[in-house]
Amino acid sequence: MADVTVVSSSIVQPENSSQSCWEKIHLTPFDLNLLHIDYTQRGLLFSKPYPETRFISRLKTSLSSALNVYFPFAGRLGKVDHQEDKTVSFHIDCNGSGARFIHAIADSVSVSDLLQPDGSVPEFFKLFFPMNGVRNVNGISEPLLALQVTEIKDRVFISFAYNHMVADGASIWNFFRTWSKICKNDTSVRQKSLFEEKLSG
Repeated sequence: MADVTVVSSSIVQPENSSQSCWEKIHLTPFDLNLLHIDYTQRGLLFSKPYPETRFISRLKTSLSSALNVYFPFAGRLGKVDHQEDKTVSFHIDCNGSGARFIHAIADSVSVSDLLQPDGSVPEFFKLFFPMNGVRNVNGISEPLLALQVTEIKDRVFISFAYNHMVADGASIWNFFRTWSKICKNDTSVRQKSLFEEKLSG
């Protein structure tokens, strides 16, 4: 089995976390059907950047800026017990608590170890993902978004896990695209909040 060493694990908050809107996003009955399924996890393989780019620091800084736009991703799942009718409700608490960012190294692993000729996935590959076995309902105490950057011998693998209460497939890829543009210092990205986009769009 390949050794995956965690170099660091930290919480990245939105750039302006002190100015958080503290919005509550109420969930629909359809959302609640997904409470007991695991976080969705995906990943992308990239060429290895030059060491002098200090890419880990750059990724974390740009992530903070991206969370300023997609601020619900930095929140937590809120739970309210209603004593009067003995029911429970859930919402997204946009409190700016932050997303988890993990930096790991697996320097004995190369791309050929991951891309098997028969299409199978090696057992150790799950160690490249940040939220194995974590369910959506755990978002009360766990970050709603977690990312792991794993440096392997000849590439970098960036994985992310997200709580389905806060995002679907389309919105998480939009977030990833925005994060990428900010990381590349794309000045065309106007950083406005999701709610601003909905109101103006």
